[in-house]
Amino acid sequence: MTIRQSDLQAEARMQKSAGTEALLTESQRQFSAMRSHRRAFLSHSHLDQELALGLKRMFAKVGVGLYIDWLDLTMPAATNVETARKIQEAIRQSDYFLYLVTSNSSESIWCPWELGYADGMRTLQGKIYVVPTIGEDEVEYGKEYLGLYRVMDLYRQDNGTKKFVYFSERDATRRFYFEG
Repeated sequence: MTIRQSDLQAEARMQKSAGTEALLTESQRQFSAMRSHRRAFLSHSHLDQELALGLKRMFAKVGVGLYIDWLDLTMPAATNVETARKIQEAIRQSDYFLYLVTSNSSESIWCPWELGYADGMRTLQGKIYVVPTIGEDEVEYGKEYLGLYRVMDLYRQDNGTKKFVYFSERDATRRFYFEG
């Protein structure tokens, strides 16, 4: 099942009620400190900040730290070549690369660049995942070339009480569970 944007928005609202200030101050420190944990770079449009925040919260529940560039306090105020360098560094430090697919990311100039950079890294081969979303209009978004990558989905059990994120890998299947 494709991830519903409304599920991500609900998670983001829970995070905001818990305190966005704490998220901003802890986010980069936690990502950098997660040497022994799984870390993922999230490629997304800045127009989808609420969806990104919801996904970050979901992954935090399963022990995966998500790097989100606008939460990085060391990023320049205006995008420039230093922005690109910092993004490259964050991708290199990641165990996984996630591409949040929305109508906005389909129009972004940065998202395909980030995907291309990750795709060229040997350490991320087989660890690039497309995270498709579906909006209220029930339309799925994406470009044809995204079919080259593995898909991550959000599932519900029959009773609707649990959700899990699924990574399919060549040699094994990993499921990271979290409460819904």
